[in-house]
Amino acid sequence: MVAILLALAIGFPILTGVICLGIKNHKARAGVVSLTTLVLIVTSILFLRQGSFPYSPPPTWDWVILVLDYVILAYFLFVAIRDFIQRGMSRHNVLAIILTLASGIPLAVFEFSKAGYLPLEAEPTLYIDHLSIVMCLIISIIGSLICVYAIRYMKDHEEHLHVEKTNQPRFFFFMLIFLGAMNGLVFSNNLLWLAFFWEMTTLCCYALIRHDETPIAITNAFRALWMCLIGGVGFTLAIIFAWNSPLHTLSLMTIIESGAVACPVLLLPLALLCLAGFTKSAQVPIQGWLLGAMVAPTPVSALLHSSTMVNAGVYLLLRIAPGFQGTNLSTFVAVYGGTVFLVTSILAISQSEGKRVLAYSTIGNLGLIILCAGINTPLAIACGIMLIIFHAISKGLLFLCAGAIESHIWSRNIEDMEGLAARLPILAGITIAGMLSMLVAPFGVLITKWGAMEAASGIGVWSTLVVILLMAGSGATTVFWTKWAGRLLCHSPLPGPRKPEPIIPLYHGVLILLIACAVVFSILITPIYNGVVAPALAEAGYGVAFTTGHWFLKSPIGIFAAWPIFVVVALALIIPSLRIRTKPEESQAAYMCGENVEMGADEFVAVADERTPLKTGGFYVETALGEKNLNRFVIPIGIVFLIVLFAISVFPLP
Repeated sequence: MVAILLALAIGFPILTGVICLGIKNHKARAGVVSLTTLVLIVTSILFLRQGSFPYSPPPTWDWVILVLDYVILAYFLFVAIRDFIQRGMSRHNVLAIILTLASGIPLAVFEFSKAGYLPLEAEPTLYIDHLSIVMCLIISIIGSLICVYAIRYMKDHEEHLHVEKTNQPRFFFFMLIFLGAMNGLVFSNNLLWLAFFWEMTTLCCYALIRHDETPIAITNAFRALWMCLIGGVGFTLAIIFAWNSPLHTLSLMTIIESGAVACPVLLLPLALLCLAGFTKSAQVPIQGWLLGAMVAPTPVSALLHSSTMVNAGVYLLLRIAPGFQGTNLSTFVAVYGGTVFLVTSILAISQSEGKRVLAYSTIGNLGLIILCAGINTPLAIACGIMLIIFHAISKGLLFLCAGAIESHIWSRNIEDMEGLAARLPILAGITIAGMLSMLVAPFGVLITKWGAMEAASGIGVWSTLVVILLMAGSGATTVFWTKWAGRLLCHSPLPGPRKPEPIIPLYHGVLILLIACAVVFSILITPIYNGVVAPALAEAGYGVAFTTGHWFLKSPIGIFAAWPIFVVVALALIIPSLRIRTKPEESQAAYMCGENVEMGADEFVAVADERTPLKTGGFYVETALGEKNLNRFVIPIGIVFLIVLFAISVFPLP
């Protein structure tokens, strides 16, 4: 039974992806994608019912993984050299070549010298526990919904670009094998298997970003490739150092259970795995690849940001956190994650393009999860796991909303979304609800932030700094979410008769399902904690984070109660809507010191008594908080952080 479940979770989407590659008919391809998503969703639920178990496939599969790993590295080398020949030398293709060789050559020397031309084994090869099951549920459910959404989106996308020959077979090939690779990644215990699936997600990321084959798409795809390969090099070195440690093992479980406190030599491979996690999660100073990924079609952005690519990094940090608990590396990770959360939240304020706001918000929230891994207490780890769940739902929803809006107005600029609530009330309402799910109580994202603040207050000398980073970053997130929501709600005069909003099932259906998940999962936060989070903590060796009762989460400083707040909020919205009616003649023009009294709401008297149309806009503080100014400080500080990471790993402080 377990072998069948693993085959369905990992192998089936890879198989159907290959099938999609050969299907030219849109309806047939949509059927294959829909079938795959259904199988993945059911399989992930069956994993939850099955519970934890180890599994080691026949030794033949070690050979398959060994060969395919070098095939992927060879492909990276091939595309980088081809780009060098076709477009000339660039920083991106040169770095891709160097880093591919830096990853592949040491790995080959190590494997063939240490293993005697036989694959190195680790028992068990795969280990499925509640943390990996949580990730499998996110990948298989949210990732599958994104693929369903992409069926209609990619059709509209190609029509808008006037594409003569469809590239959808290749697109869905990489989308589906991406899901299989992510499931393989979160299930792997053998570091060689984990490294293979890690590089497989990098391959899919590269291919999906360059999907439209525009010059900027190709450039940004290579940027993503070489930046993610930094993590690949870190993975290779972690494998070598772990094997050469006194443990002489490639089992991630063994490394974590031994711990850096008992075996200080493990601190360096654990730090290298942290580096791999930072790069995959696009943390400062390696955030550029995720921002560049915004040129890809919206389903790619949603898949990278919510359920797969970037979550692989924070998953790895939460997975190995017990291994560096009680060390200076743990404290460093907490401060680093909090700093990234604050800096990227501030950078998001200056962005006028919706997808870049979402990108910076994603990087910041991943930094918050990394902060939880660094705090490394039961409460912090529980909040980190729950934040992965709620962030994946809300951010997947918001990216898909941004794509649906773009398909209507063909712009990603927030200013062009002014008054969208009047033109597209359903879509705008879902989008605003998605923003609220990232921002306010009783949604799960804010509850986990509160829990993280409580956990941060008890970590000793660094607690004040970490709490300040959390509070300031949370304040910045309030600014950019409310500013964007304000543009959607802002009054915008509409010439001519208003057209009804078109209802597109594959857009609106997926969006409604996701916002329903955000609400229902927040209400069910206590059962979710009891069902998957608490068992994950126990399996990792942590104590109890919360006590529960009457669907409340209880901690030493208070009670987190979601459903009563939802009841109050619902009544606060429903009762006024039933009683309050505004007539058109009761509306008043904006007050502008009386300068528009005689001309109406949309004009005013300006300099030299000229009639000037009234225009409103967002405030982006680009001069003070823009990328050009802040990145001069942010990127060097990020590099210093990474240097400190390895300094305290090689020369641990007392």
